[in-house]
Formats: sequence, C-alpha cells, structure tokens
Amino acid sequence: MSNEYLRQRGLELVAWFEQLDDVEQLVGDWRRLRAWDKVLAELAS
Repeated sequence: MSNEYLRQRGLELVAWFEQLDDVEQLVGDWRRLRAWDKVLAELAS
C-alpha cells in the first residue's frame, strides 16, 4: 500500500465523519423543532 493510497483513505474517512456531524446537527435541530411544536400546541390548547 502506498502512502498516497493511505492518505486518500484518510481523507475519505475525515469527510465521512464530517458528514456524520452534519447529520447529528440536523437531527438535533429537528428534535428541538418538534419539542417547540409541542410547547406551542400546549399553549394553544
């Protein structure tokens, strides 16, 4: 295995982890929005 090959795999891994981070953030935002919906529904009723 060449260093170039390993470097390429490393970059792919890093990119994948960064994507995972974005997904976690989206899920977190979505959960906050859902919680906010519940609060507004409670206030409206």
